[in-house]
Amino acid sequence: MATEVTCPIQGNDVPITWDANLTQSDVIKVIETFAPFGHWVRNMQDKSTQAELRVVSVHMQSVDKFGPRIGFVKFSAKVADVHNPTRIVPGIVFARGGAVAVLMILSARKPNGQIKEYTVVTEQARIAAGKANFVEIPAGMLDGDGNFAGAMAREVEEELGLKINVKELEPLTDHFQDTCSAEGMYPSVGGCDEFIKIYLYRKEVDQKDMDDLEGKQGGKEEEGEKLTARVIPLDELWRKAPDAKALSALCLYREQYLNTNTTTSSSTTSELDGLRQIAGLEAKLVSLEKQINDTKTVNIHKKSTIQFSFVTNLALALLIVLIGIHFLCSLDIRSPVVFETTKFE
Repeated sequence: MATEVTCPIQGNDVPITWDANLTQSDVIKVIETFAPFGHWVRNMQDKSTQAELRVVSVHMQSVDKFGPRIGFVKFSAKVADVHNPTRIVPGIVFARGGAVAVLMILSARKPNGQIKEYTVVTEQARIAAGKANFVEIPAGMLDGDGNFAGAMAREVEEELGLKINVKELEPLTDHFQDTCSAEGMYPSVGGCDEFIKIYLYRKEVDQKDMDDLEGKQGGKEEEGEKLTARVIPLDELWRKAPDAKALSALCLYREQYLNTNTTTSSSTTSELDGLRQIAGLEAKLVSLEKQINDTKTVNIHKKSTIQFSFVTNLALALLIVLIGIHFLCSLDIRSPVVFETTKFE
């Protein structure tokens, strides 16, 4: 029985081995049909990657299936540094492939006319996190057909029972392909190949529609899925969902929509600049007023000191005069005062 096959990677026939719990048929199926493994091979063959790293060998460790379909594959790759071949780069990979997620923003108009934004999250068991009710935004794995938006629309229908038009989904992660050749957001790149394409869905709905969503049950029972939909205020999402998808989606939404709308509006920018200038003038006026008050305080203090000195001196002069009068009155003016003089010869 063969214990090794080869796979063309970076222009070389790279040897692939496997654990005893796997068969040659399992390994060949991974190489030929498992999209995430093919995606990993293509990434390793990127010119910038080949200039730095060389795949020496691959060892398959486990294959998990969802029915007849391969779901997850764990393998270790021996990868050497091109510039220092003795240095082996850590290469344990949990391959599960791409996924999709959506930030759903539902706007409801209140009786006073104000619009409040809400978002839809799901609660479901996540054994890897040890949580029975993990809060996250709607998401799902790709089915391999490459239709990301279509996969997201199907997931929303499966999880929430909502049918949405693919054209209503706005991509939030497509810019990665232009800036860094990435297909999406990587939540755990240290050991997992998963990338997530994130979409935005916005719609104004009635309060009744949101009430119908709250507590709704969903998920594929045949795959053991059971989830509950929750509707929460959008501004509370970052507090209630310790989910990388949710936090990334919220950040991308604010950066691409809220910040962009603020900076591109010249009128808004002018108003903000005007307010900043007014605030600066007010600060200067407050500082100037404080200086004036301090100066007044010093002047008042000096004036008080001068007035006190004058009164004190006047009192002393009067006291001296009174003492002199008292001294004169105590003398016996009836007897002549004889002054003897000494004559110097």
